[in-house]
Amino acid sequence: MKGKFRQSSIGARMLLVMGVVLLLQTGLITGSIIGSGAIERLSENSYDIFNQKIITRKNYLEYEMISRWSNLTEAEQKIEAHFSRVLEKNNAGFDEIETNSDLAVELLRNSAEDVIELLRRNSVTGAFLVLEGSPAVDDNGGTVKNGLYFRDMDPSSTSQDNSDILIERAPTAITKELGIPMDSEWHPVFLFSGENDQRNLFYQNPIRAAQSYPEAEPKELGYWSKPFYLDERSVPVITYSMPLRAPDGTVYGVLGVEITLDYLSKLLPYTELSEETNVSYVLAVRQPDSNQYVPVMSTGPLYTYLYSGGDGVLTAGEPVRENCFSLVDNGNFTDTTYACVQQMKLYNNNAPFENDQWVLMGVIENRYLFGAADSARTTFFLAVALTLLIGAASIFLTIRSTTHPIQSLVNQVRGLNPRQPVRFQRIHIREFDELTNAIETLGEEVADSASKLSQIVEMASFPLGAFEYTIGGREVYFTTNFFKIFLIGQEKGLQYLPLDRFKELMLPIAEYIDPALSTDKVKTFRLTDSQGSIVWVRLKLIDSEQHMLGIAEDVTQEMVEKQKIEYERDYDLLTNLLNRRAFHSRMRQLFQNRGRMKVAALIMMDLDNLKYINDTFGHDYGDQYIRAAANALRIGSPENAVISRMSGDEFYLFLYGYDSEDQARERIDRLQKSIQTSTLELPNRPSFRIRASAGVAWYPKDSESYEQLIRYADFAMYSVKNMTKGRFAEFNITDYEKSAYLLHNSEELNRLIEEELLDYYFQPIVNARTGQVFGYEALMRPRLTSLETPLEVLSLAKSQGKLYQIERLTWFLALKSFTGFKNIPPDCRLFINSIANQGLSESDEKALEAQYGPYLGSLVVELTEEEERVESYTRKKISFLKRHGGQVALDDFGAGYNGEVSLLAVRPDFIKVDLSIVRNCHQDKNRQEMISNIISFARKNNSLVIAEGVQSREEMDTVISLGVDYLQGYYVGVPSLTSQPIPDKILKEITSRSR
Repeated sequence: MKGKFRQSSIGARMLLVMGVVLLLQTGLITGSIIGSGAIERLSENSYDIFNQKIITRKNYLEYEMISRWSNLTEAEQKIEAHFSRVLEKNNAGFDEIETNSDLAVELLRNSAEDVIELLRRNSVTGAFLVLEGSPAVDDNGGTVKNGLYFRDMDPSSTSQDNSDILIERAPTAITKELGIPMDSEWHPVFLFSGENDQRNLFYQNPIRAAQSYPEAEPKELGYWSKPFYLDERSVPVITYSMPLRAPDGTVYGVLGVEITLDYLSKLLPYTELSEETNVSYVLAVRQPDSNQYVPVMSTGPLYTYLYSGGDGVLTAGEPVRENCFSLVDNGNFTDTTYACVQQMKLYNNNAPFENDQWVLMGVIENRYLFGAADSARTTFFLAVALTLLIGAASIFLTIRSTTHPIQSLVNQVRGLNPRQPVRFQRIHIREFDELTNAIETLGEEVADSASKLSQIVEMASFPLGAFEYTIGGREVYFTTNFFKIFLIGQEKGLQYLPLDRFKELMLPIAEYIDPALSTDKVKTFRLTDSQGSIVWVRLKLIDSEQHMLGIAEDVTQEMVEKQKIEYERDYDLLTNLLNRRAFHSRMRQLFQNRGRMKVAALIMMDLDNLKYINDTFGHDYGDQYIRAAANALRIGSPENAVISRMSGDEFYLFLYGYDSEDQARERIDRLQKSIQTSTLELPNRPSFRIRASAGVAWYPKDSESYEQLIRYADFAMYSVKNMTKGRFAEFNITDYEKSAYLLHNSEELNRLIEEELLDYYFQPIVNARTGQVFGYEALMRPRLTSLETPLEVLSLAKSQGKLYQIERLTWFLALKSFTGFKNIPPDCRLFINSIANQGLSESDEKALEAQYGPYLGSLVVELTEEEERVESYTRKKISFLKRHGGQVALDDFGAGYNGEVSLLAVRPDFIKVDLSIVRNCHQDKNRQEMISNIISFARKNNSLVIAEGVQSREEMDTVISLGVDYLQGYYVGVPSLTSQPIPDKILKEITSRSR
């Protein structure tokens, strides 16, 4: 009876199995969806997108407030200059402004245009200047101050006659002169009604800050005000104001700008936050040491609906994500409401008003922020329920169609006659009909059960062996080649061995198991034969309750091919260094185990001169150059280094495991010396030096992100290549941010080119024997505050594809300024820096000849190191110069692209020794020897030598004694807009050396 209870019908079993499968399938689908976090990620994505929009808008608004609206420095300087001139004219001081009203009016008259210019330039709705003075009192007890206040309600459009500007505050005498309409709320003076009146803080706070911090710069004392009304019927505004301080420390006023909340609301389009319109932007100030935010302004209907009728203060509740929290319900909420907050850094650290934490908030209700995720969750669970229902119906139909034929077959078996042949009726189900056929022919098809293992093994076309052991037995059966495969001497043929003897033979080779290639059931052995060759053997084990079977095969050829494939996959065949894929894989492993890295350095290196070698000697020598560089890297790198050739002439190195950056720098210095001392044998060049430029980014100082380190190292490397080749340079975050900033100044570059906003300063080049001026080098100086240096102009022009326009301006403007000089000797030379990968068009060459033809013979073009030369442009420039009697100079020799290779390629008339070699040459024998070698080479090739960057008497005496022909540097003469004579002191020092 007990057996009957253990039995179950096939229908029940099918129901169990199929039911379990259905539940498992449903569970797996449900678990995979839930476990994968897809719905949660949908919520995360909704938040991330919402938050990113706020970050983007915050960054834009922060940039406007800091870089444009509050940029008062230029206006401050102009106003101070005007004040100084007026005060000097009136023989008065800054301290007399407060007592002399006529003087104050004259000062305001002279500053009115500056305030209007500030209004225009900073694209604000208002600008003001309030003079500090002894407080006059009006009839209501308020304080009266003189000043100017102009307002433009639409900064996006301007009028040439200032008709779009209204005067809010200005003395009567000035309003008549300006010809600008006055607002209906115009007053001739500022009236400050009370000490703590919100409307007074834009003036009082900067004044108090200036008095409390007498040593601070005025721009560090700037103040962003909360919204207020200048007049009762005026519009709400916020202001930025800063104190004005005279050179003697006297605080003489406040300068500032205004932004109306209406104009500010246009910069916060709430519709970008969500497809739903029920959202809001809120610009607010966080209360110190609290979770409350006082609104400055808002856009969008949600905030207005939720906070109408109250004080409008937003109170942060529980944080839900980074920079995101739920808002505390004030009684108007109909759904959970979230605010994503991005802090705006408007003040520097330790500034007087740094506790005013301005933030930009995005406010949205739960159903709009996470509505997509909630909808997806509901749809998913409905689909799961429907799947279960359909699955249950399918199971029932399947069981019914399966069990009915089986029951029919059972009935036939029960009705069989044992004395007659077994015959069944076909039920027309293939599996069941095959079963009945098998039963009918069972007696006719008894197979031989003898083992065929030995025959199978002997017929194999590759070395194969096997053993079999019966659990509990005393002997082991093995085939002919089993021990031979393991290089163990043993009699051939099919044999049996006692179990102990078998273990005795096999145990010694257990130490040769390769753990990395082995599992519990598959063991891989790495053996060595009598000739010293590696033999790989794989042993597969198959266990059962009664037997253990092992199959051994020689997989040497397979392993060799696999290792070859892996090597070719992971290594660069030219240098035998890791390739790009393997390097990134190794780096990911390291960054998953950061404890090993400690202090690390990522080095991105690019070979110099490879193109020259390929073009001059052929690509075979170029490959040798790359291999020589790779060998230098191997020799100079420490053990804890990952080295890779990424592509062409680019290499990556990662040095890790150091306790300090100085310790790592020591190894980097060794690496650099290894490269610098490596040479390559070239035809007619027995010892061509390997040279490379590299950028270094530090972990964890610069970044803990691998991808960010690559970007930083790449930036450092290309900075070196664009300035001084052949050096290793560390990443500089300031330069990186500055370079990124340049990308946003394309409009400034266009204005510079269109309006020709470039000056050229001329630095004299002096004869090292007579002290007379031989020529002048034209040095570019931009006239824009946003693009201050030539390097910024060139970098931005390169990124915008406008280097040709800069090249053209250099030729024409330098010649224009030079030809305007008076008393220039006829043989005086003009040196200009030409961009090496640019050349004037034929039409521009003709225009240059037409305008400055007589002066082209005085022209000396310096092939600059900022860009690698393009031979076609170089040849064209030299041809143009020679046609007019001009000459060529090789600039910055010894640094950047201009090295020994350039001397052979260009054959210059002048060689300018780089200032890095001239600097402190009187203290360095190696530098002196380098200068002597350059001079010796120049003499043999009819070139003259110019020493650049001479900064001291000692440097000048040294280079003169070494034999240079000409001198250039701040010690000899500083750059000037006009031609300046050489100081008598310098002239005497030079001529005294000649005697």
